Amino acid sequence: MRIVLTLFAVALLTLSLASRSSQPAAFWIGVSCWCPRTTTAEIEASDQLLAAIKTILVADLVMSLDNVIAVAAAAGGSVLC
Repeated sequence: MRIVLTLFAVALLTLSLASRSSQPAAFWIGVSCWCPRTTTAEIEASDQLLAAIKTILVADLVMSLDNVIAVAAAAGGSVLC
């Protein structure tokens, strides 16, 4: 899965439109993390095993995608480093 995500991210980063559109998004994420939040979300806990497995799988996918994008950006467009 990570190999396919890496190849997709390298191909996506070669497009100038994707690279240019990601810069304002990254800036917005940084600013939103810096600013204090005025509202708090109420998150309900679940005692079911399937809910915990789903949370773990989604978290693993998001962290994998984050690492893949970082590696693809560091590769500088080269598929084989």
